[in-house]
Amino acid sequence: MNNSAKSIITACILIVVLLISLELAKDHSNKATSINVTSDKLFISESEKRPQVEESETNELKLTSPGLKGNAKWIVHVPGSLDSEHQTPIDSNPENTTPENVDGMVRINLEAALDGNLEAGNYVQWALKSCENVPLNSDMLERMIQSYTDWAGQMKAEGTPIPPEGNYGGRNDFSAQFPTETQNREHLTKVSQACERINSIFTSDLRQELMGMAEKGHVLARYLYATWRPMPGLTPASWDLMQDWQLNALQFTYANLDEREAAGLLAFGQSYSRGLFTPSVLSLALALQKAALDCGIEASNVQSFVSEMLSDSSLRFRDGSTMHDVLVMADHLADRCR
Repeated sequence: MNNSAKSIITACILIVVLLISLELAKDHSNKATSINVTSDKLFISESEKRPQVEESETNELKLTSPGLKGNAKWIVHVPGSLDSEHQTPIDSNPENTTPENVDGMVRINLEAALDGNLEAGNYVQWALKSCENVPLNSDMLERMIQSYTDWAGQMKAEGTPIPPEGNYGGRNDFSAQFPTETQNREHLTKVSQACERINSIFTSDLRQELMGMAEKGHVLARYLYATWRPMPGLTPASWDLMQDWQLNALQFTYANLDEREAAGLLAFGQSYSRGLFTPSVLSLALALQKAALDCGIEASNVQSFVSEMLSDSSLRFRDGSTMHDVLVMADHLADRCR
């Protein structure tokens, strides 16, 4: 074999070795890249976890933010909601609520909320909260009537009797207390009956419908689901029910925050106030609800809560926060929806 042939064979061998080396290097690079991508994505955002919005043939859920509509923020446009006004005026002020009209107002505001009206959704949440501690059991109702009457007697003995027309606490008719057993019985019986009617609206079927709408991206369905805590009673099944609800409530509320919706701030504010799907932390509850107000909602009960807390110079937060801390935090949180 001459030198020329040997050179050609050597060159071919080197080329084969080079190609094999390149393939091995490419394979190693791909593996390294996949490992790096995995390590960089240890945290998955809530927007990646939740299902994507489904577009139906009728475009049932069109996520838009057309801005302010009257005193409320219209967040989700359901066809028809902005083309024709509701036949019955929407009143989302709890101060205009009585035991006689509350279930009708809840129905109207629930419809408006599912059309995208956050202020109406907040009214629905307020009504549900008001009924949480109202006894539907006759024995418990009797005990509440007696406790109201005993308190009225104590106030009279201290020289600050309840006026004959009742004490409404400056908020709404649901909170009224009266000086006599007869008045308290009449009032609390009406409230109990009103809450029975409200409970007949908020069934497990409605909860499932809200969950389905929330999974498809409906902002107010997310809010209503998250602020409507199940009251299943203490049974072996109630543990799983509460855990499922809390996980869904947290994910839906994060989804609203991801989309810069004030409903996310408000739901977190309600939760930190009442210990729904988060701990109860008054300072954070106040900051979140003030941030929601700063983002444009004008819910009267939220405004009353925030104004009352901010004007209370004797208020001390258990976590050591100051009122200045709350205001700074509220301004920071409001950036999530501005």
